[in-house]
Amino acid sequence: KGILQDTVKYSDFASEKFLEIHAQIKSAVDAIKPIDEYKDFIGKH
Repeated sequence: KGILQDTVKYSDFASEKFLEIHAQIKSAVDAIKPIDEYKDFIGKH
């Protein structure tokens, strides 16, 4: 719990770097196409 409290205390979630990383993660998640991935998986197995 202490480590998580320190992370929240010392992290600036409004910083430009955090927002940039968040945008990259969101973009990567949005690009996931479950139907296509499962179709490929099912075709191989």
